[in-house]
Amino acid sequence: MFLIVGAGSIGKRHLGNLVACGGRAYVVVDPRQDRLTEAVERAQDVWQELERSERQQPLQIQTVASLEEACASGIQFEAAVIATPPARHREQMLTLVEAGVPVLCEKPVATDADAWNDLQRLGAQIEEAGLVSMVAYNYRFHAQLQQVRRMLAEGAVGRVLSVRGTFSEHLREWHPWEGLNFYMSSRAEGGGALLDESHLIDLCRWLFGEIVEVTGHNATVSSLKHEPGFSTDDLAELLVRFESGAVGSLHMDLFGRHHQKRLEVIGEEGALLWRFDNTDLESNGIELWKGRRVRLGPDCTRRLPEQIVPPDWSIRNQMYQEEMRYFLDSVGAGRHLRDDVPDVRDGLRTLAVVRAARRVAASGRWEPVEAVSVGRPHQLAAKGLHA
Repeated sequence: MFLIVGAGSIGKRHLGNLVACGGRAYVVVDPRQDRLTEAVERAQDVWQELERSERQQPLQIQTVASLEEACASGIQFEAAVIATPPARHREQMLTLVEAGVPVLCEKPVATDADAWNDLQRLGAQIEEAGLVSMVAYNYRFHAQLQQVRRMLAEGAVGRVLSVRGTFSEHLREWHPWEGLNFYMSSRAEGGGALLDESHLIDLCRWLFGEIVEVTGHNATVSSLKHEPGFSTDDLAELLVRFESGAVGSLHMDLFGRHHQKRLEVIGEEGALLWRFDNTDLESNGIELWKGRRVRLGPDCTRRLPEQIVPPDWSIRNQMYQEEMRYFLDSVGAGRHLRDDVPDVRDGLRTLAVVRAARRVAASGRWEPVEAVSVGRPHQLAAKGLHA
């Protein structure tokens, strides 16, 4: 029996992928009956699409309004997925860990408002219990990003010097059926660019090593700040330094009209570009540039990529499916089967970068740029300045 806590969009996705992986018995938790109904319908649709031989065992789904009710049922859960707003993650994870249940928790592992000592203790408690835990940074299971990681490990660009990353989407188009009426509009619930798009921070830690220093800007700058109920950040611009000495520029926003995810890696011996756009799949893929040129004429050359990895049209849900398969296989084995998958400790390391970015934003350490007052006398006079 599997437990799904939260039946919003990502909870329904996880439930459908669990059904596709062979699970047939579930308890789904959500205080909203409409979401519970949608989750059951989603699971049944996936089940009906399976081969007849895979549907011999009937699908069983119970729905309850709270995690407390699920825990009081006496059911021994094989594993649980937490798909609630981030502000509830720590408390719900603690409840399940105390019940001895392995947990896949949606990212981030908690909010930066949670007490750091409490989060450290939670990580220690999970380790002491010997439970498989994961934080759902699903882009680590993206097939092309795994290829990027292999290429970098094989020295495709040489020593990495600089990284530029972008995660940009427009919040009004995120859940069009809800508008802005969901947790992403609320700082108290754990929404906002820095926390939700911490995927980019996690990816950079996974690909380039630990981040040791952060500076930058985190604020609300778009017209979203005038929307009733919107109370969180919509922009994070971070400059980070990695333990390796490489420097990264990370951009995360909730107002970009070109929904895109990009990563550019510049090394001593080449440059690598990864692009992932949910709506323009033709532009997705990987390009490796090593300075190759072709001559088009006596005075004209054109640069060409050394290698192109084309887009994969099926990759969107595939990474979620691979994430779920890995989690189930690890639960079955009683241990993590790979050492590059984000457990709770790893999730806390990403959250530590978020916390550092918040401190930078709160300190307001912006240096003013000095005015230039030199120039021709008539220019200075026109500006009311004296030569």
